Amino acid sequence: MNCSFCGRSEDEVDVIVAATEQNVAICDECVEICNQVIAEERAKASE
Repeated sequence: MNCSFCGRSEDEVDVIVAATEQNVAICDECVEICNQVIAEERAKASE
């Protein structure tokens, strides 16, 4: 299975989280990027 966001395979990342019924997955590296984006957006919103 590959990450639906970056296309990396299971062999290229540490963890891939897959949806149970859809053919959708996200790797740990894309999750980290998403967390950074969310934190930045929340910081902007609180200013």
